[in-house]
Amino acid sequence: MRISWKWLNEFCKIPLSPEEAAERLTVTGCEVESIERPCSALKGLIVGKVEKLQVHPERSDLFVAEVELGGPRVQCVTAAQNLREGDTVPYGAPGSVIADGTVLGKRIFDSVVSVGMMLSAEEIGLPGIADEFGILRLPAGLTAGEDLIKALNLDDCILEIS
Repeated sequence: MRISWKWLNEFCKIPLSPEEAAERLTVTGCEVESIERPCSALKGLIVGKVEKLQVHPERSDLFVAEVELGGPRVQCVTAAQNLREGDTVPYGAPGSVIADGTVLGKRIFDSVVSVGMMLSAEEIGLPGIADEFGILRLPAGLTAGEDLIKALNLDDCILEIS
């Protein structure tokens, strides 16, 4: 059985770390086989909002998006076909880290600078949550500039109990 640590703490406040609780559960006969932190590699990701989207001036297979980040706006180049103006998306600024450990930066796509990157479900380490191919479109209630990991409760850990 897999149990979310945050979900468990909604029902009863546990004044222990997940590791301490796992040890105590195992001693009492509920063996905790593992503790997983599915999104532990993620660093510095935030919520962005696509304000403007247009076809790349030199390549018809790419799009240039203006992404609002709760103050500053950045320009990102993408090949994702599923984006629309107004979409709320995961964004990684230069220096942030995605699920596979890649550190993001700036990149030039045929004379257009892409600052950071809008992310897919796979890039944030959750390929099973995507219902379409391309950039992950987030619920509209999230605020641009908000910490993505906190907004989506990705700072949780999962206890695998036998």
